[in-house]
Amino acid sequence: MFREKVFAIALTCTLFLTVIAHSSLSTRPSNISKEQFSEKLPALLRLEDVGPGEEYTSQENLDKLIVLADYLKQEGIPFEVSLIPRMVVPGRNYDVAITDHTEYARKFVSTIKSLEEKGGIIGVHGYTHQSGNSNSVSGYEFYSSAKNPDVPNTYAYAKERAEKAIALFDQAGIRPAYWETPHYSASPQQLVAFQEQIGLIYENNYYYPEAWKSNSVVNQHQEYYCGLDVVPAPLGHLNSPERLAAMLAVLDDPAKNGTLASLYVHPTYEFQFIKKVQQKNGEVQYIYDENSLLHQLVKELKNRRYAFVSIYSLVGFVPAQRAENIQFDPRDEVFTGQFVTGASGKNVLIWNKKTNQWHMFRYSASWYAPRKDINAFQDLGVWLKDLSLDSGTIPIVGYFKNKDKQDLLLLNTVSGSMILAENNGNKFIPNYLKWQALNDFQNVDPVAGELNGDGLTDLLLYDRDNGRIGRAINQGGCFSDITWQSFNLLKAKSLKLLTGDFNGDGTSDILGINFDTDTWQVLVGVKAHGFSLSPKRWNSQFSISRDFKLFAADINGDNKDDVMVHSPDGLWKSFTMDGREFVSGGSFGPWGSGNTEVALADINGDQKADLIMINHSTGTYNLNSAISVLGK
Repeated sequence: MFREKVFAIALTCTLFLTVIAHSSLSTRPSNISKEQFSEKLPALLRLEDVGPGEEYTSQENLDKLIVLADYLKQEGIPFEVSLIPRMVVPGRNYDVAITDHTEYARKFVSTIKSLEEKGGIIGVHGYTHQSGNSNSVSGYEFYSSAKNPDVPNTYAYAKERAEKAIALFDQAGIRPAYWETPHYSASPQQLVAFQEQIGLIYENNYYYPEAWKSNSVVNQHQEYYCGLDVVPAPLGHLNSPERLAAMLAVLDDPAKNGTLASLYVHPTYEFQFIKKVQQKNGEVQYIYDENSLLHQLVKELKNRRYAFVSIYSLVGFVPAQRAENIQFDPRDEVFTGQFVTGASGKNVLIWNKKTNQWHMFRYSASWYAPRKDINAFQDLGVWLKDLSLDSGTIPIVGYFKNKDKQDLLLLNTVSGSMILAENNGNKFIPNYLKWQALNDFQNVDPVAGELNGDGLTDLLLYDRDNGRIGRAINQGGCFSDITWQSFNLLKAKSLKLLTGDFNGDGTSDILGINFDTDTWQVLVGVKAHGFSLSPKRWNSQFSISRDFKLFAADINGDNKDDVMVHSPDGLWKSFTMDGREFVSGGSFGPWGSGNTEVALADINGDQKADLIMINHSTGTYNLNSAISVLGK
């Protein structure tokens, strides 16, 4: 039975060596986000060609791989691991997969999972990284007219091998984060087969000549997916002092300013700098020479004010699965909520106005790959239909009657009508309510909020004409009289309000964005005491256009709502709440450009809001998703 070995790191200054010894210390991955390095440039490190064979067949080398990962963790460096799930050496009749029921395969997979615990993100590096009589790692797997002309130059060949690779990951309990084509070599039709599986590609971008400089989103529409994250490794392979010097020369060259400091190294190259030492007491130590090439690289990049980040924090979101050919019209609206009891994530509700139906969808995939999954979105059918609504009725999602699933409140402040469509688990049951207070206020904008921490959704009413906000407490499906508060902030002519829990205290706050002055101010919710205007400005020197779509949602899982902005050209921009103010974060896109319907919701249940978009790119309407990977 293989016992996982964990190593602690101690520095021996006199020898300028890193000594790694056995210990029982627990390890946790470093959660490093791009926002933490706002004054530094990002760098990425990929460990290349790791697989169950060749140099990794010995326990000593598996231990050395852990030593290397411990060093990176100590330095606060997240890293990627390109894993070959099946290793083949035909000349030696060697064929081992990560799912084999052998002691060695279990040891190897345990080592990979230990890398994950130390901050490693595991990607798919082909199926066998070879074909025919060639060996894994050195061999070519997919078609190349110059290097591998004997394999089929077909989509079907690539699709079969990509699906087999991801199936091995799934069976071994390893989530595939990205795809890297072996030797970056495949034909154009074969590349599509990889992109159908995973929306995050870690190799140089085939689509734009200048994209080698930085990561990019290819706003590409295919049969099974929309959009593609591509992260290059423009610095290439670290395998000699000369290559290190060449990498640094690129980063120091003003003419090549903007080059992403992304590179890869074979861990086996570093193994020569990690020495196994048997102590007199029988304890085994591994001594990692601080003059190794990787140590030198880390020091040089840090001296140049680079900060290593994960591929997740760099891209933010990964384009994922879609539902094909849904019923939709440009006049329709999209809502999200926790409509299904026991579901881990939120559901998507589409109001088809032409047919007067409310159609429910549930994201049922466990991961964003494989994304060629026609069952990723489960069609839950029509939950409400043939309900006559007055013109100007505003649908509001919230826990109005139930605390375990959300209902639908249909409110019309002009006519004074209010319908509570109560959620019974598989449909909405409409109940017509009377609320006398509503008849006195026609020109108000209603929104949902949590005002007193009782688990039921309350109402906020924005009276734009009088510059005030009203609070109506939910009393089990009916509402209290309205309590009003006036603020000068609310009198601004060009004002957008967003509600969310921006300070993480469990009650709703109100963010007011003044487009005329480019200032963001917050009315902080104080439960029974209403709202208090925060005296400070909550944004730095950035501005947004008033024709952008704005959303408040927690995109990084820190229990504080952030702001996402979507521009007409499809670019998403994040402004994350750091506890004191909104900080300009990363961009994503273009994804969802033109006349598309977009929304934000945590559809996979990981406490981070994902992106939802309905477009008409393939001749039919499709429901697309992009999963948040921030904070992973």
